[in-house]
Amino acid sequence: MIKIDDVKLNLLEPKEHPERNKNFMLVFASDNKNICMAFNWAIESILKREGLSPYHHTEKELVKQHEPGLHEWEIREEGRKEHLEKLVAEIEERAKETADIFDHFGAEIE
Repeated sequence: MIKIDDVKLNLLEPKEHPERNKNFMLVFASDNKNICMAFNWAIESILKREGLSPYHHTEKELVKQHEPGLHEWEIREEGRKEHLEKLVAEIEERAKETADIFDHFGAEIE
């Protein structure tokens, strides 16, 4: 059984330091590939729908973008914190639904 509830999606505030992120970031970590995929799909689709130009900070090949570990998504358009917090709740729900489908069918992404 996938334990998606153990994963916390964090909304990080922009930093003013030039070497730090200047935009809001969504960050999560998981040691399960299906959970990483579920969160990545949810984050990308919902942020794109909202016109927030999400950028997945990963140096991995496209086929390995859902590998377990730390995942950071930059929100490259301006957004209000209150609105982004509501989107976090929606993203978590969508990720849980996707992971539940994979779990129900015993599927695992390759």
